[in-house]
Amino acid sequence: AKSPIEFESVPIIENTRSKDFESDSLDDSSVVSVERGTVMVAKDELLPGNLDEGDIDLESIKRATKVVSSNESWAQKTRRMLQENVNDETGISEIVSLMAKSNDDLRQEVFVMQMIHYYKSVFVNAGLPLWLKTYRILSVSKDTGLIEVLTDATSIDGLKKSDSFPKEGGLRAYFEQVYGDPESKSFKAAQTNFIHSLAAYSLVSYLLGLKDRHNGNIMIDTRGHLVFIDFGFAMGMAPGHEFSFERAPFKLTLEYIDVMGGINSEGFKEFKRLFIAGFEEARKNSLIALGLVEIMMYKSNYPCFTGWRYGNGVALKRFEKRLMLHVPESQVKAKAERLIEHSIDNGGTKLYDSFQKWSNDYEI
Repeated sequence: AKSPIEFESVPIIENTRSKDFESDSLDDSSVVSVERGTVMVAKDELLPGNLDEGDIDLESIKRATKVVSSNESWAQKTRRMLQENVNDETGISEIVSLMAKSNDDLRQEVFVMQMIHYYKSVFVNAGLPLWLKTYRILSVSKDTGLIEVLTDATSIDGLKKSDSFPKEGGLRAYFEQVYGDPESKSFKAAQTNFIHSLAAYSLVSYLLGLKDRHNGNIMIDTRGHLVFIDFGFAMGMAPGHEFSFERAPFKLTLEYIDVMGGINSEGFKEFKRLFIAGFEEARKNSLIALGLVEIMMYKSNYPCFTGWRYGNGVALKRFEKRLMLHVPESQVKAKAERLIEHSIDNGGTKLYDSFQKWSNDYEI
């Protein structure tokens, strides 16, 4: 098994006095680069194999930004703040948006993000375009911490509550509204981003047993990627425990499939191909993953590792079972396909979304 990639620190903004900062308009420099440095929201997006296709035109990004980010992109906001407030003598500055949390133990969140970080490196090493977003989480004490805010993104719930969201047609109609005709380069690039991110998060959700996947905990960015957040329920731990509605391997709604082009589309075939390929790579790299989980669960008080339901190594055994290490290589593809089939339009998933709509007003 290959070792995880070491991620280097890359400045978000470089040379703040360059001509690129003279205008407030959303131009190519605010989306792609400024002078000597590449401007990316997430530092590790510079990894080979985890880059956007780059075919989404500027007008599509503007339309998505209007819906997702209240008409101001993170690059625009950063530029404005640097001009108004921040400048150091070296000319290199970084602005990070953070959320402070209290009465919440973030150590389990840190653990899950470490696992996502690891699987991201596994997929990159394998040359798979499975897209995962990693962000910084700092546990300051047992009940306080800081979480890096995802920029140029909003929750699916927030998106659907927006006045700009289509009244009919769901996410597919939104993609057509923002990125244009389904045959256009922009639409196909955004659709590809959606497929690559959905396949990655579907696989990671299954492997790490991520639950509580309502539309307040699933985000979408201006380029069409899905991003999963809030990992308070992990390693099979779910709201309601054994009475949980979330019995599917992962969340795969008909709305998601519609964005991909339908059940018989090339887009859905690509989703299945990537899910299966990623699962095979996860099995090949299972030794490190199992070791990470075993280390983190030792004398741990994380909710996903404690109590009679998950303690005494139960969570680790279930994780190993989900990896299907006992299954012969020749049967892995068929097993992975069954996971997908069981997840499509799953009744439990729909019930949980309906429950969250009723109890917390999260849009379905």
